[in-house]
Amino acid sequence: MALTLKNVLDFEILQESRTLTKNHNLDIEIKSINVMEAPDISNWLEGYEILLTNLYAVTVEGTNVSKLIRDLSKKNVAALFIKTKRFIDEVPNDMLIEAEKYKLAIVEIPVSLKYSEIMYHVMMAIFGNQVVRLSHFKKVHNEITRLSLKNLGKQSIVDVFSSIIHNPVAIYDNEFNCDFSSSKEFMNIYSSVFCEELEYEEIYYYTQKAKFTSNPEISYDHIIVPIKIFGHTKAYLAIVEKNNKLKELDFITLQIVITVLKLEMTKDYAVSEAEKNFKEELIEDILLGNSTSQKSLAERAKVLNWNLKSKYVLIMADYSIFKSVANIENISDKLLIDNYIKKINYVIQSVLNQNNLIGIVGFNKETSIIFLEVLPKMENKLHLTLEKFCNSLILKVKEALTETDVNIGYSSNYGMLSDMKTIYKYVQDALKIGKDIYGSNTSCNFETLGIYKLLCSGIDRGMLKEYVPKYLFQLEEYDKVNNTDLIKTLSYFFANDCNANKTSQSLFIHYKTFYYRLNKIHKLTGIDFGNSDVKLELQIGLKIIQILENDK
Repeated sequence: MALTLKNVLDFEILQESRTLTKNHNLDIEIKSINVMEAPDISNWLEGYEILLTNLYAVTVEGTNVSKLIRDLSKKNVAALFIKTKRFIDEVPNDMLIEAEKYKLAIVEIPVSLKYSEIMYHVMMAIFGNQVVRLSHFKKVHNEITRLSLKNLGKQSIVDVFSSIIHNPVAIYDNEFNCDFSSSKEFMNIYSSVFCEELEYEEIYYYTQKAKFTSNPEISYDHIIVPIKIFGHTKAYLAIVEKNNKLKELDFITLQIVITVLKLEMTKDYAVSEAEKNFKEELIEDILLGNSTSQKSLAERAKVLNWNLKSKYVLIMADYSIFKSVANIENISDKLLIDNYIKKINYVIQSVLNQNNLIGIVGFNKETSIIFLEVLPKMENKLHLTLEKFCNSLILKVKEALTETDVNIGYSSNYGMLSDMKTIYKYVQDALKIGKDIYGSNTSCNFETLGIYKLLCSGIDRGMLKEYVPKYLFQLEEYDKVNNTDLIKTLSYFFANDCNANKTSQSLFIHYKTFYYRLNKIHKLTGIDFGNSDVKLELQIGLKIIQILENDK
């Protein structure tokens, strides 16, 4: 739709003019027209002009032609229209050579043609083009804004946009899953990698080649426009140039659609934040027992369709990735956290579905909260169900977010949501103690902690160290100096109920090797493995060493 040099040269009043150069851009846009009265006019140019001149000032002042053409080219002047047969008989050859070099069009116009006539026709064409653009902008803006104000949703915007530009359109989420599309073909599209980044009047987009599986022989240009809010790419608007190439008016439409989609997504973000805050506050009140009454809790839970009559176990999961986010008050970091939470919640829901489980999923201060509904058929095998679910969840989260570590705590105790305050304390302990004992990417059931509940119940680590028998530190030091595994052997020995065969199998060593190590331990420390008090002291000491090791 833009006025180009080719359009101007086709004007009837210029039929007697001659284009003297060959190496120039006929598709360059014409935004203005001016008269060159002095050689230093480039200082006042804005670009994409046609300059009218008779070269009088150039010939009189002995202007450096090479510098003049170079300066005009830097300013993106579209063409020089030179009137001959008045002050000059013909355009100087050195000017033509320089113009060819810098791809600046030189057009010779007859002496009888008035500047005012050329300027009138060019300006009318420019104004006419602007009127068309403004009229199109107003029409499209009103239509797209109407859809937004009536809350008709993104699908309606996609459908209308597609009908205006006569090409298939879709919206992808930031994982490139198709959320909305004007054609089912988008469900069966495959594309090349991004091949080129382009810009059109501050619209930055990528192009790639795309094919539909319905007709894989034909490839089309696939335009991908990132939609950013608060500095983060929230989605992508995709256009396949299947029926025609995008023109200027299509890009104007695109600008309007991008703006409206940004507003829609900002609005969606505000609504989701309100819903998320409501849900998080309710979860926190359930966990802390803050609800003023059962009726109040029921009313709030009803809004979210939560079943207060069911019984639940509580599962909590921590993720190391949140500790890497600098400032959760910063909107950019908050969006990053929200993106992580969205992925994690999707994974949790997927694992629930895969295991035919029902659960309420939420977050409380960057910790996943899962209220897993306990159905009557689950009660006899609840421990195994929870263990399987937690192990599967760790695996799937690690696949989705490879950069994070996961720790899960849970309790086999279950009750109604109104009874969660006590269970919450158990699960908090399981989450913390499990990480202390077993390290990252593990799960821990509070009911299986045994003596660890006592050892990790807030006792100062320095004081805890005093309960470790000195000969265990002696064995630790011996292992470091001699590169042996005596402490490990001792741990496996007690883990296997002091059974030599099971211990040697667990360590993948010959049982004679095991006995050699056990004798070595006895010689170094004088430990009496037949004394039940000594064995208890050893087991507690080994557990404390494990806790201290995980603190490092």
